[in-house]
Amino acid sequence: MERQEYMGSRITIRKIQQGQAKIGCDPRGFQILFKESGTTGGSPNFAYLRNLLEGKGYRVTEGDRIANTPMTHLCVASDSVTVTREEIIKVLEKDQEIDLTNIDRPEKRKE
Repeated sequence: MERQEYMGSRITIRKIQQGQAKIGCDPRGFQILFKESGTTGGSPNFAYLRNLLEGKGYRVTEGDRIANTPMTHLCVASDSVTVTREEIIKVLEKDQEIDLTNIDRPEKRKE
């Protein structure tokens, strides 16, 4: 299935961290905190991220939204292996529609 073209501003990712059951994510996977589009009519950023990650073989579900904000958690896991933060970052950073400038990148500070 071909991924549909995204037609908005870049998707801002705030955090990528170990999944937490309290927000609906599998602890063997990761949760991505991102800013959902301010437009009405669904969740286009969630749909785009889901399409991208499912296309790479991950299982994607929607986690909790942060009340009174446009921030939402997306849960990423795999049925066969434990997912690592680095592999999620590699998938996301290859896509020009994704903005990762706000996430904590300890691996970049080592340089």
